[in-house]
Amino acid sequence: HRHRGWQNVRGLVLFEFVSMLGVLIQWGVMQFLFNNGLMAGLISESIRKPAANMIGIIVALVSNYYLNVNFTWQSKRKT
Repeated sequence: HRHRGWQNVRGLVLFEFVSMLGVLIQWGVMQFLFNNGLMAGLISESIRKPAANMIGIIVALVSNYYLNVNFTWQSKRKT
């Protein structure tokens, strides 16, 4: 176990914070791609918003994984 006792609560709070941050990242990436017309010449109009949403989801998944592995569930290193 990486956390024990009250450290589990700390880990849970950090995990929830990272999860909420992931929602904001997903929404922000989707809005940026869709509203700025960055995908206009690349794909048809009917799938621009779903494609922007999928890209946002992928970016959020990667960022959530990185943040949780490196900050939330980081084990204490012995020096």
